Order: sequence, then structure tokens, then C-alpha cells
Amino acid sequence: FIAVAALCMLTPAVAAFIVQVGIYKQPVAEIGLRFKFNRWLLLAALLPILLALTTIVASWAVPNTQISNGVVAITTQLADSGVVPAADITEIEAQLEGFGRILPFVLIAATTISGVIAGFTVNGALALGEELGWRELLQHELASLGFWKSSVVVGIFWGLWHLPLTLNGHN
Repeated sequence: FIAVAALCMLTPAVAAFIVQVGIYKQPVAEIGLRFKFNRWLLLAALLPILLALTTIVASWAVPNTQISNGVVAITTQLADSGVVPAADITEIEAQLEGFGRILPFVLIAATTISGVIAGFTVNGALALGEELGWRELLQHELASLGFWKSSVVVGIFWGLWHLPLTLNGHN
């Protein structure tokens, strides 16, 4: 299901290319396929990290709150996955406990780095498919409605497009 959903994310771009090149006979660059630095991309990468760190720092101010070291979450997922034999879970738990207080920060760093890398590679490429179709071509075609009305129409199409994913517990 996830593989099909990922491929579906590319179909708005395919449709945009077909319309732009095949019907309108205009260059692909007209639908927004331009590669230049955008400071908003930097903000998009850094803002979630800043929000996560702010949340952690704010949680320290709440009485009786502690940051989980992640050991229980990791070992529970390993046990539930069935990949690791139940007999080995205790040993893995002991090894993870050896990291002590640094483990949450290692997990935060690993999650952050992998999230940024995935965001700018695999997820970025898939999202580009939707952005080219929905935001670039469709938003441009509906520009005569004005920004807010065209945004609502595009949002409705986007929502309907994602409805099967939402109904399956994603998004």
C-alpha cells in the first residue's frame, strides 16, 4: 500500500507534464521546475528541529516530567516486530541502558539527521510530484479566482486525493 501511495504522489507531476508539454506546448520550467536556493527550504528543515528542542526544554520546567531514555520504546518495538527473539530483548535492553543519559540525545540526533536527509531526498522527490501538479499547475490555472479561493479549491482536491491514505491511517 505504501509503495502504491508513493507512486500515486508522482502522478500529479506526470499529469502536469502531459498538460504543460503535450497540450499547452510550453516548457516544463513554466510549471515551477526550477532549481535555485530558497531560504524557506532552510527554514522548513530547521523549524521542526527548533520546535522539538523547545518542547524538550519546556518539558523540563513541568514538575514530575522526565524524558524517556528510549530503551523501553526500542525494546518494545523490537519485541513486537518479531525480528528479534524474545530471549535477546533483555540483553539488548541492558546494552542500551549502558548508554545512560546520552541515549535520548543520540536518538534525537539520529532522528533529526535521518528526517532531514529523507525530507530532502526520497520524501522531497515524492512531494515534488504533488507540488508540481497541485500547487504549480493547478494553482496557476485557478489564479483568476484569487489566492484564497484558488487555495481552497486546490486544498479540496488535495484532500480528496489523500482521502484513501487518511482512511487507512496515514497523513
